[in-house]
Amino acid sequence: MVKPFTCLRRTLPPILLASAGVRAGLVLTDPLRNPDPFALSAVRHRGLGMIERSYELPLPERGVVAHALARSAKTAGMNLLVSGDPYLARRTRSSLHAREKDMYGQRRLQFFGAASGAVHSRRAIDRALALNIRALLVSPVFPTRSHRDARVLTIHRFARLIRGLNVPVFALGGVNPRTARRLRGIPSFYGIAAIDGWCLGGFNKGVFDEEKD
Repeated sequence: MVKPFTCLRRTLPPILLASAGVRAGLVLTDPLRNPDPFALSAVRHRGLGMIERSYELPLPERGVVAHALARSAKTAGMNLLVSGDPYLARRTRSSLHAREKDMYGQRRLQFFGAASGAVHSRRAIDRALALNIRALLVSPVFPTRSHRDARVLTIHRFARLIRGLNVPVFALGGVNPRTARRLRGIPSFYGIAAIDGWCLGGFNKGVFDEEKD
């Protein structure tokens, strides 16, 4: 089992954002690596948003968690995005996040105009743009334990992939204060997204696991 991480509520977000030279960041919930999303939503740092991803919970329980997170995030001045569930996003008055698989098939039009979307290729980027998705999470930029066998984009491929895009692009996958420095100055790069890169455990590891959609 992955050991849960202890989050530093105030010190790490500005360190991580400053390392990348950006002001915007997205915190992704995860039942193993940041098992207390309410602690994360208590982080008060301008420019942070949170993506709720409680896929493992039955729908009624997920609804309870999402509503509570929406209240907590609102108190902290943090925008909440609900992943993969347009109905729950509406019920909690939250923004909607689309996983890459949500952009295909019969449900794809339910994600038209979503606040953000997870993409891993140019094909997926084009699909997201066709659906008028307003921000992109591109991954995995760096090695990540979430998807050990996934092909890592690397800095150069990431830069080529997002070149010329006119929507905000967040880098996801292995982002931490050390690797974030390598993202500085890339055109179209807007912010960072991470699971435990915001936390003490993630800060101290050599390879970070930040990649699930």
